[in-house]
Amino acid sequence: MNDLLLHRMAGLISRAVAAPSIAALESVRTRAIHSIAQAPTQTAAPVRDMAEEARISIEDMIDGALSNRSHMSPAMGLPLAA
Repeated sequence: MNDLLLHRMAGLISRAVAAPSIAALESVRTRAIHSIAQAPTQTAAPVRDMAEEARISIEDMIDGALSNRSHMSPAMGLPLAA
């Protein structure tokens, strides 16, 4: 169960980094929130903490993309890997 949550969150972070749009990032954030909420109560606290950190990182990516206003020009893409 711990490995499953970590694996899901790693996959979501990977998708977030490759996201082509704000809408895609928001979809990834929604999936992260859902994954954390659906995790069994027996999930270890450090694993839950790492999952929350991943969710926060995704939200930071959204905030960064919005503040750079790169979403205004589709040709520029999102500056997530910087």
